[in-house]
Amino acid sequence: MAGTKAAVLKKQKVLKKLPIWSTIKEAFGLYTKHFKLFILISATLYALPAILNFIPSKDNPGLALIKLPFVIVGVIISLWGAIALITAIATIYANKQTGYKQSFGLAWPKIWPYFVNSMLLALILIPAYALIIIPGVYFSIIYAFVTIAVILEDHKKVSPFKMSAALVKNYFWNVFLYFLAVALTYLPIIILCIIFVAAVSLKAFAVNPVYSLVLQVVEAVAVPYLLAANFMLYSKLKKLKRTAPELKDKKALAPHVNGCLVSAGLIILYILIGVAIFFIFRLHFPHS
Repeated sequence: MAGTKAAVLKKQKVLKKLPIWSTIKEAFGLYTKHFKLFILISATLYALPAILNFIPSKDNPGLALIKLPFVIVGVIISLWGAIALITAIATIYANKQTGYKQSFGLAWPKIWPYFVNSMLLALILIPAYALIIIPGVYFSIIYAFVTIAVILEDHKKVSPFKMSAALVKNYFWNVFLYFLAVALTYLPIIILCIIFVAAVSLKAFAVNPVYSLVLQVVEAVAVPYLLAANFMLYSKLKKLKRTAPELKDKKALAPHVNGCLVSAGLIILYILIGVAIFFIFRLHFPHS
């Protein structure tokens, strides 16, 4: 009996190991092997914004008004493309065939829940980083898999926020180190972009859209790798924790609040806080 218990404990310890570099290597291998499909989908995210950058509307209100609906369409396409990219990564990882059209077709029903949960995540992270950095980092790790979970799980039965928190539980520092390692692999690109931006003035960026296009191309190439790394960790943690109580309890993972209402409530709250700060500032500095 004691031997069986020891064996179970030993097995649990083995399961708790998270191979950081091998997971990154696997994500990079998936990215390079299916590079063409991923880049094609990723390019869709940036195509319309890149085209709109070449329309000079800064000093032309008429053109700015014409661009507005295209900007909105561009945002929708960007959301759709991000979902299609994650869908393609997950489908290929599951050894299933997929393509450009199939990925976008599967992604379409997820646009609204993805948008709502992404907005809710932003409303949580922005003030967390604005007030003090440590809470921002904490929530970024705890909710690192929200956008993945909302696509791969049934959002009506599983809260992406609860799923993300359940996966990170007992693995917080492992996840932190993993994303730090991913950032290190991406560091040369970041340094080159910083040097490029430093060499080109901000005024030049505003005048010449080609400079912005260069950064958009770099981002379009990098995004599939970063999403593949995020998905790969999500997948590994799900396998490691498949018998964990926090994942087996479906009732605990069920959504209990409406994301739209919470998001709307937080937006209203931020607006009220902003108005209050404005009036306080005006009372103290009436001539500013």
